[in-house]
Amino acid sequence: MDTATDNVLRYPWFPNDQQGLPSTMASAAVAGLLSRAVAHPLDTVKAVIQVQTKSRDTPKTVFERSRTVRTLLSIWKVDGLRGLYRGFAITSALAIPATCLYFSAYEILKSHVMKLFFGTADQNTTSAELSFGSAFIVDSVCGFSAEAISCLLYLPMDVCKERLQVYPAMRSESSPITKPTLREVVRADGISGLYRGYGATLLSFGPFSALFFTLNHVGIQAISAQFRELAGHIMGPATDPPTLGSSAECRPLLDATVAGAAAGAAAFLTAPLDKVKLRVWRPFSKLKDFLVASPA
Repeated sequence: MDTATDNVLRYPWFPNDQQGLPSTMASAAVAGLLSRAVAHPLDTVKAVIQVQTKSRDTPKTVFERSRTVRTLLSIWKVDGLRGLYRGFAITSALAIPATCLYFSAYEILKSHVMKLFFGTADQNTTSAELSFGSAFIVDSVCGFSAEAISCLLYLPMDVCKERLQVYPAMRSESSPITKPTLREVVRADGISGLYRGYGATLLSFGPFSALFFTLNHVGIQAISAQFRELAGHIMGPATDPPTLGSSAECRPLLDATVAGAAAGAAAFLTAPLDKVKLRVWRPFSKLKDFLVASPA
């Protein structure tokens, strides 16, 4: 009876080693939308700062104009909250499926890699035993590959979003530019233009994903080990502690703290690549000419 009960899968349409995938997809959908809703104003500021920097600027003027708070207040003064959330409509429409695809692809790929090289698909148990080098290779390969897959949705979303975010920075008295609609953004370069810079995007987000998952994995391991040791000193060797790296041990606050630190470190280290990605996209010239030529 017990064996029969254990063999009943909660999600029969998913393989036995992918029973956690539905919860991953649901969590990714909610987290993807909420995180972008909170961070979108800063993302707008970042995009505006990046396109404002020109080669003739001196280091001093670039530093002065690139101050985050000053740019944030400038956008708020001119366009208010709507200005800070330019491009959020396309983000909210594609963030849920793109984030689901990203984390689902990562989980599936990592499960297969763990099974192929370590003989088990149990990521929690086996990952805890990996050295930093092995964890880096596994997380880098799976993270980069998941990014390559999810960019099929992320790239059009980011191209449209950033064009809508930065159009006010392209305005001038001699060449006024009206607010572009999503249809105008697509018409400027066509569907193929939405995937321009796919390689540059991978060179930006790929290393970010690799660093994020690696740092998150190592950070959870290290802090969980310290918590276990501290709990052992305080409560004594009572019952068998949970397996290192298991969800029972890593509370949500700890997970969120480590993930935030890992994401911040990865973003800092890959910031130059992100700027190169934006330049390679060249999302402004054709759109600018298109909008200036269009009748008011």
